[in-house]
Amino acid sequence: MKKYPKPARLKGWDFSQLKVTEEGPRIEYINITKALLNTRKTLLDIGTGGTEKFSTVAPRAKTAIAIDVDPNMLKIAADNLHKTHLSNTHLVLCDSDKLPLAASTVDVAT
Repeated sequence: MKKYPKPARLKGWDFSQLKVTEEGPRIEYINITKALLNTRKTLLDIGTGGTEKFSTVAPRAKTAIAIDVDPNMLKIAADNLHKTHLSNTHLVLCDSDKLPLAASTVDVAT
């Protein structure tokens, strides 16, 4: 019997046990966000988690800001974004009720 290496530790959220069903029309979140962005606009992603969705739309923005209240998730987000080599992204540890942004500085929020 072949021995396999020990599986890697889970890094981030594990949704593998969830079973989800959806009703109604499917909303193409990523496509809508991409359509709203261009290289002159600022994107804000609230509750970014590991940046799985953020990293797919951030390249289309001039500036892309991702916030989360969990410092551990921002560490994972930083590791994930480092692999993308994007230079327009900023990670911020904060609550969505207390955004450290001036009024009217965000064009698209997710």
